[in-house]
Amino acid sequence: MTITNKYRVDGIAISLSFLCALHCLFVPSFVILAPSFLSIAFDNEFIHYLILVLAIPISIFALAIGYKAHNNLSMVLIGLLGLSTLLF
Repeated sequence: MTITNKYRVDGIAISLSFLCALHCLFVPSFVILAPSFLSIAFDNEFIHYLILVLAIPISIFALAIGYKAHNNLSMVLIGLLGLSTLLF
């Protein structure tokens, strides 16, 4: 894999992580500020499943590339621990 592709995969993984953080920050604020929206969106888990479907494979791929480049198993384990927290 070329360096450009590595940066692209890393950029996608970082962007998905940033979108997840924004979602976790703004959705509770929006629910608090817009009580009428609560009845519509409270049971809609589609966005959470969509984030998981996108984030987990891309992150595992990025971790594998990082391991091949750096041979540092501890970073892979920390990354997998972080991904496992998304599942539970």
